[in-house]
Amino acid sequence: MTPTVQGGTDTLVPETAAETLDNGLITAGFAGNPCVELTTGAGGANAFLIGQLNLTAGQTLVVDTGVTVYASRNPKSYGASCVVIDPTGAVTDTSVAADAQYDCGGVIMATGDHVAIMGGGVIDGQGGEPLIGVSPPTVTNLDGKSGDPPCSYSAAEFSWWNVSDCQRHDSRTPTNSDNPYGGPGSAPNPALVQVSNASNFVLYEVHLYNSPFFHIQLNSDKFVVWGIDVHTPYGATSSAGQAVSNYVARNTDGIDPGAATGITQNGYIVGSTVSTGDDMVAIKGSAQGGANNIVIAHNHFGTGHGMSLGSATIQGITNVHVYDLTIDGDVPVDANTGASDLNGLRIKSYTGAGGWVKNILFEDVCTRDEVYPIGITANYTSNPIVDPAGVPPDFENITVQDFHQVNVNGPQHPDPVTVDVEGDSTHQATVTFTNVWVEASTGKKAGPPVLTVASTATLTGTMNTGDPPAGTYDACTGKTWWPAAPTIP
Repeated sequence: MTPTVQGGTDTLVPETAAETLDNGLITAGFAGNPCVELTTGAGGANAFLIGQLNLTAGQTLVVDTGVTVYASRNPKSYGASCVVIDPTGAVTDTSVAADAQYDCGGVIMATGDHVAIMGGGVIDGQGGEPLIGVSPPTVTNLDGKSGDPPCSYSAAEFSWWNVSDCQRHDSRTPTNSDNPYGGPGSAPNPALVQVSNASNFVLYEVHLYNSPFFHIQLNSDKFVVWGIDVHTPYGATSSAGQAVSNYVARNTDGIDPGAATGITQNGYIVGSTVSTGDDMVAIKGSAQGGANNIVIAHNHFGTGHGMSLGSATIQGITNVHVYDLTIDGDVPVDANTGASDLNGLRIKSYTGAGGWVKNILFEDVCTRDEVYPIGITANYTSNPIVDPAGVPPDFENITVQDFHQVNVNGPQHPDPVTVDVEGDSTHQATVTFTNVWVEASTGKKAGPPVLTVASTATLTGTMNTGDPPAGTYDACTGKTWWPAAPTIP
């Protein structure tokens, strides 16, 4: 099919409140056809504008190289329940009962057997671009505490990401030690790709940029994510002149198996590059049957909050193998925080969302300049939301093998480089370190790395300081880094 659409790659599609979406054009292409290919049209037109697009069993969407699919910036394009400013005038926070009804779903929603999205083109969620038909919140400082700065944005710049940022300041969720003003809350923003109740799902080679929320929420019995590129924020400023960064692009996880609805098992994430404003990969265990039997191999990660499991582990996460991974914490200092990247490998949960995490192997991993190269915690306090089904976390048979953090510039962070191992008081965590090396830092907090093992964890092996000695396997030898595409043996 050949589109005739204004705009093009690297430019905004002109949008108004009375926008014309290309959903109908794409849906018509599927009539009697299992596959629709989006190509460059007459006069070089190479952009599509979509609201919520549903893919069902047996359908394949191909986005050709040179084509960009833009997500609508109008919440109305995602259904009546997509409400970002609630009736009180406050930013919508779906973690509180009054706003739990609001949900924007996904830009592309896939369900059923053998659905695929592929091609060398771009799907751009426009998360940092000004919303259409939405004004900033008029009700702020909802916790009523002095010293809590309210969010403040003009109507000309207010974006999906600003909706999420407002919840840093105006959340109505409970307070805790890490969040003295409550929060961080949860926005109703749409994921870029949401896969629910699926089987044999494939995502291949596409570029996913600037998602309003998680890039990929993926629940499928058997899935393959291969050779994709997730990059957010893509660009330094919005069209309104607002500076964007990984801090501004809050809650833009890269690939989150188990974050939607349905079974998540027997999957592969291979040969991909991921750099985001939150977790690069975060396996969730809160949906049906948890998340099980997942291989994550030959990937390059840029900035973000880590290769993570959790924080929701209610139904369990089992049999995960992560190997041949590089994570690059050597990124520019974020002007909003004065700090650089944070996390390498991470397992996180807490009693309000806990369950078991067992038979996990991290192997052949090289990080650089991460302030927390390895973090295992059963007391994750950054998310205070309590699920009634949550139980104390139970971490069993967690192994980190052939791991090396190299010091280049050192983390630009006020904390020392730290490796944490912690379980829950109800369940002793069992963790093994084999050939784990972390170099001393020359960063903002220079010095040797710190290993902290809580009384709630049993660590077999230890963290070594420095470089692996001659004759010892070095996980960083021969590695290349984001944004270079990984080599798959």
